[in-house]
Amino acid sequence: MTPAEMAQLHRSEPTGQRAWSEAEFSTMLSASNALSVTCDAGFAVGQVIVNEAELFLIMTKPEHRKQGIGHRILATFEQRALQNNIRRIILEVAYSNVAARALYTSNGYQQIAVRKNYYTFPNGRRVDAIVMEKHLKKTAENTG
Repeated sequence: MTPAEMAQLHRSEPTGQRAWSEAEFSTMLSASNALSVTCDAGFAVGQVIVNEAELFLIMTKPEHRKQGIGHRILATFEQRALQNNIRRIILEVAYSNVAARALYTSNGYQQIAVRKNYYTFPNGRRVDAIVMEKHLKKTAENTG
């Protein structure tokens, strides 16, 4: 998935945040601390900060949802974090984003904080951000 396609997908979804531009995705992906996964069906982007990773976005194209692709993208993101000796991933997700919260919870992420009224949607509605984390463990199957 190209930065232009990532920007188009992000723009098409009501995430509660300003849509990122192609240039912003390009800059993020080329940063020395970037951590990303891209495929034809979706992407995950984040960054490494010292000894942890922050997941900024994970998105799949609407026609590829409910096929396990989000799980695979997230698992690959975690694998890449482990390859960079990262043992903790943090993220925030809108309380109203039930599908994303379910994805994270089913993959072992736990809520650690709430940011009240963090996201503002175009209609003016405000939604809390749920801050989540996962501690990664190196195992025989993910050390290759």
